[in-house]
Amino acid sequence: MSNFSVEDTYQSILSDLKAGKRPRLKLNSNEAAECVRFWQDCNESRDLAKLTSLLCVLDHSDHHSFEISQLFISSLNFYQNDKAMLVYLISGSIKHVTEWHGKKGDRAPMSYLNALKLTLKHEDLEVIEWSLRAAESLGSQVLLLKEDILGAKPSLLKKFNAHYKNINELIRFLGQRWEPR
Repeated sequence: MSNFSVEDTYQSILSDLKAGKRPRLKLNSNEAAECVRFWQDCNESRDLAKLTSLLCVLDHSDHHSFEISQLFISSLNFYQNDKAMLVYLISGSIKHVTEWHGKKGDRAPMSYLNALKLTLKHEDLEVIEWSLRAAESLGSQVLLLKEDILGAKPSLLKKFNAHYKNINELIRFLGQRWEPR
């Protein structure tokens, strides 16, 4: 049995970051399994602080797995009412869902695209901005989200929000990909 602790690893990462280091973790299969169990426990207890520490650990890890990918996807649906958690999850999903499936030569699962459709309709502009960044990482699959992306454009009433400009630029950038050349 491993002495791996998500909380201790998280504190070590924070110390390294404060010292100006860039921590990279190599999780073995037992440590990865502990991360999955820890995540499931966090979901059951709705312990967002512990889940945030786990997401930090995974962000600094080069370990990818089907189980972790699926937890990102299911959590995107599970935490729809928590803006901060959605931002963390969407950000991490780019690495642990889109990039991981791409490295394997697979497309991102439809369950992920369906979760992004929900986040693209979120009321918070930061969630929408991160959803667009995730959509941008999908390559040609982004076309499956075209209508949702175009529908995500915020109203002029939200023009003074810091994320408004980024959202419009991302939508314009993605739209340029769809135009025939």
